Amino acid sequence: TEQRRQSILYFSVLFTALVIVYCFGAWAPIFHVYASVCGSFIFSPPGSSESYIGITAQRGEVADTAPNLILIIHESLSGEYTTTRKEAVELMPFLQEKFQANRDDFFLFENARTVSGDTTDCVPAIVTGCLALNDQKGKSLAYSNNMATQAKTRGYETLSFSSRELNMERTKWFMINTALSTNFDRIWHPKVTGEPHVNEAAQSDRLMGKHFNSWIQERDRRTTKTPFFAQFYNFDAHHPFYNDDEVKNKTSSRLDGMLMTVDKAIEDIFRYLDDAGELNNTIIIGSGDHGDTYAGGFGRLVSWDANVLRPLTYMYVPKKISARNPEIVINLNHNKQKLVSTLDLYPTMLHMLDGLSSKNKYEVTDNDCMRGYDLLSKKIDSERVAWSFPSNLHSNRGNLGVHYRRSSLVNRFGWPNRNGLKIVKYAETVGSNVESKETDDVLAIDDWKSLLKGIEGVNGMPRVGMSSQYMTKLLDILDRSSGTATNIVTSSK
Repeated sequence: TEQRRQSILYFSVLFTALVIVYCFGAWAPIFHVYASVCGSFIFSPPGSSESYIGITAQRGEVADTAPNLILIIHESLSGEYTTTRKEAVELMPFLQEKFQANRDDFFLFENARTVSGDTTDCVPAIVTGCLALNDQKGKSLAYSNNMATQAKTRGYETLSFSSRELNMERTKWFMINTALSTNFDRIWHPKVTGEPHVNEAAQSDRLMGKHFNSWIQERDRRTTKTPFFAQFYNFDAHHPFYNDDEVKNKTSSRLDGMLMTVDKAIEDIFRYLDDAGELNNTIIIGSGDHGDTYAGGFGRLVSWDANVLRPLTYMYVPKKISARNPEIVINLNHNKQKLVSTLDLYPTMLHMLDGLSSKNKYEVTDNDCMRGYDLLSKKIDSERVAWSFPSNLHSNRGNLGVHYRRSSLVNRFGWPNRNGLKIVKYAETVGSNVESKETDDVLAIDDWKSLLKGIEGVNGMPRVGMSSQYMTKLLDILDRSSGTATNIVTSSK
């Protein structure tokens, strides 16, 4: 029929246009949505969840000293943007009070780095502790496991609260679905609660907090309580930035309103726990999976800057818990000013799930996974190097970020334009009391060259496999660069 021919023509023209836009370097996320939806009618997308079957966990015995644990993953929330600008800090009064430098129960990691600008890399890295170094065992480890699996095997009750609807199982984002739904005893998300979307495919983070509060009250009526692990996937900070009704018309922009909304959502969680008498026995970890350029659209997927690479990462450890484990406060106060990766959150949470016992040895970087450090038991060395790269190490197009102290070297390659090296500098945190700074916090290009060429034998540092195309391209462009090269761009906030 004529209508059918017009539909086919419309589909073909739109699909072709999106392919052209994509090939010319303008990342179009809608292209992936369109392709995934259409492809799912025919076959599961390559590398879908059918290739990575989640581990079914059996509930184990909980440690006597095990605390409750809450993980809040803030989609697209930048630490560079929220903590280095006085006007942004003032929009988040609850966190501002918590960020006071002399507190021994709340720790802001001033030099945190994410692993990528893409949620499909960043969320699995946080909840599995693995940034895959190959397409076989590496990706299986990164996509088939999650923190809920670890918590359940340690006897915890597991809860997932996702503002974003969990309808990604047969799409490009299947690994996020696995991270947010596997081995949870109960799951809340818009499709389950039946509440309307207010921020693209998501509902309000504060509404998810209310569901948590209802569960806390329900739990309070039980005669027997086991420790719980609650994971929040908060979406308010994602473009186009949700503004809660309470803050609407109180700020000059949606971005400012989003900061106020995020602050109130975090405050809600603390208040609900306090009201239930659980705050003194609950450790709370929050982190952006990555940041955002805040320039509109999805620029973080193609070009990385300080706002993208530095997520907001923080930790609350009640004094009741830290008093029994004084070395934890010593190590966290040391690490909050050192180079920290979002990969460090996973082994740190395992330490907590093990009853704050460091008797277990957690996995380290090998040929399959880039991994992080346990922030409770290890003092991060000043010579640490951290990495950011998409999990597809064999792509002809992308970014590779290398982080050392308070600066980063980013190599952008394979795009139609704006390729090359960029040195990224980070602004100072408002109210920071950094006791001393390294004289070479921001390296020149020749210093980066020396650092990377000697990295394999230095202090057991984690490294990207030297055979990877990303690393090969970085070393190649470094060989052709000098300290005065015109393609070196300094970036700040």
